[in-house]
Amino acid sequence: YYSHHLYVGDSEITDLVIPDGVTTISPIAFCGGSNFTSLTIPETVNTIGYGAFEGCSGLTSVSIPKSVSVIESAAFSCSNLTTVSLPSSIESIDNHAFGEAPLESITVYNSGDKNYDSRNNCNAVIKTETNDMVIACKNTTIPEGVEILSAEFPEGTSSISFPKSLKRFNASFRRCSSSLHRLKANWENLSELTYYTLYGFWGLPRRITNECKLIVPKGTVELYQQTEPWKYIPNIVEKGSEEAKLSPGDANGDDKVNEADIVEVVNYIIGNPSGNFEQEGADANFDHKVNAADIVEIVK
Repeated sequence: YYSHHLYVGDSEITDLVIPDGVTTISPIAFCGGSNFTSLTIPETVNTIGYGAFEGCSGLTSVSIPKSVSVIESAAFSCSNLTTVSLPSSIESIDNHAFGEAPLESITVYNSGDKNYDSRNNCNAVIKTETNDMVIACKNTTIPEGVEILSAEFPEGTSSISFPKSLKRFNASFRRCSSSLHRLKANWENLSELTYYTLYGFWGLPRRITNECKLIVPKGTVELYQQTEPWKYIPNIVEKGSEEAKLSPGDANGDDKVNEADIVEVVNYIIGNPSGNFEQEGADANFDHKVNAADIVEIVK
């Protein structure tokens, strides 16, 4: 069964506390519980079933205890969920576990066995053994060493940089295609990226806007323009070229200068840069540094 609303007497429950001793949260157990604003999961739970909290639009953050070993598809597909904390010892997490959630921050904390990680402050979840990125946020960085991309980037993602180590695309980029402004490809040779390894990428070039730029290594523009599916991206420009340059103050690479860029610079200064951070654009006063003086320039 599932419940949209829970009551104690005449009072509707907003702070959902799963009692100690529960080991499994069944599929769609609390699906559609839009009135829940907080969730507490005890250390006894080991499985969170399909769609268990799907549609719980009041949830903005979730912390998963180290006892949990399995999270199934759409378990936390919540329209306002932005912050998640997961244990490294989790054994299986479906790459659609957070569904349509507009994730902004995800942390993998050390809980013993290291099955998953969030290396290099990438703000994502990576399956350690296979180097497969399975969960991504709007400001995720794909670190060098990741070989498989299964994560679906949320709507609102403006920039993605693909490292040389990336060999296989399982993700479709369906949710983020309309918000992308910059893609960065770091391969100088495309011979290893075949039809099958690029399977998930094929639909993206036809869905992105004409304003989206693909930034490629120096001397490779013609290669990308002649190679499928890259050639279907309308704006392919060389790294370091005038076309690839950012406007002063455009710290997140979205071709705009606004409050979001101030946030990017502040996060960089405090040592927590996002995956969208662009040092070239953040250096708004052209002094080859990124500091408070650049914030002043952006405000101007």
